[in-house]
Amino acid sequence: MTDNISKPGRGMDPAAHTRAMSTLHAFLERRWTTMPMDPWALQFQYLAGPIPMPCYAEINPDMEGFIFRAALQGIGLDKKTYENVARLCEIHNAELPIGCFVFNRENGEVRYKSGVYFWGTEPTEQMMRNVIEPSIMVLDHYILSFVHGYVGHGVEESLARVGEDPGIGTSENCHYRHEPHPRDPGRLQTPALPDGDRLRRLATG
Repeated sequence: MTDNISKPGRGMDPAAHTRAMSTLHAFLERRWTTMPMDPWALQFQYLAGPIPMPCYAEINPDMEGFIFRAALQGIGLDKKTYENVARLCEIHNAELPIGCFVFNRENGEVRYKSGVYFWGTEPTEQMMRNVIEPSIMVLDHYILSFVHGYVGHGVEESLARVGEDPGIGTSENCHYRHEPHPRDPGRLQTPALPDGDRLRRLATG
């Protein structure tokens, strides 16, 4: 579901919104196959290695905001596993300066959220890249910790999987259509906390 909520702002001119959606569509289609969700949003599937994550990107003309969402699909889990995955979201969020993970206790889904307001300006492809590319780098960085938690491992064991390469490009389905993955060893690396810091946070959290 898209975030069709109104926020303070003048709102986009319809012609400007049409141009921005065309820019978004062209950008995403160079990497993924998209499907429209509504006149404001496009959905696509990102693969973190072999792990599928349904995503959508939205240009909300009322709130003048660009929104990116990605979801790790939930499964039926026991109470302890739910608690562990929720705790992983809290720990990871403490490390993120922008964006956040949200755990849905009703269906076990983990959702990543990010975005930016563009009040008074027209969205550009570079602005869209500046939201989506760091976001998928974040997903790559943390995805295996969540998967490890989903299959029943504890918080500490799952934290040890943070930063592991999920296998980008190891499957033909992982390859982008016309552009490479934005991964670069020197860019957007989330610094890992020392083991002692992680354990202290777990003990005091």
